[in-house]
Amino acid sequence: MNYKPLLLSAPPTALLTTVDWRTIVKLQIRLEDEHPETSWIHLRGTKMRTVTGFFNEIAAAFQFPVWFGENWDAFIDIVRDRSWLSGTIVTVYDANLLLIDATGKDRANLADVLNLCNRYGEDTYATIETDLNDEDGFHLLCSVSEEEKGEFLARWKQTTLTLADL
Repeated sequence: MNYKPLLLSAPPTALLTTVDWRTIVKLQIRLEDEHPETSWIHLRGTKMRTVTGFFNEIAAAFQFPVWFGENWDAFIDIVRDRSWLSGTIVTVYDANLLLIDATGKDRANLADVLNLCNRYGEDTYATIETDLNDEDGFHLLCSVSEEEKGEFLARWKQTTLTLADL
């Protein structure tokens, strides 16, 4: 498995894998030894079927402040400060359920925010040219079963989320 895309400050924002959670944890242990500055956050897609569930799960995992407004604007305000997200891999297990009961607009909003996180809070890719080899990226690692992969890809390709196989 080529794990380098998980570390670099470059597209794609999301990487898709069909390996099981044990394999992901083994990768995490290996990468923690080689890249101790990289943080891993584990999220449950089963808890993020709706926008409300998404905000609850992500706020708990990232320990957002109590005043987090649980809406897209509040989420953007928090993640615009990329200094605390540097070198972060967010693994979503059962990612096929991520915002499955939400609107296409909500999935598009999440895609835009995630791409923003991966680009150091900049609004264009052009400004990160010199940072592409830095190992302090922000990436979403989406774990789905082989059977769910096609539906997951179809749903998220309707957004701006940059997505590739790991």
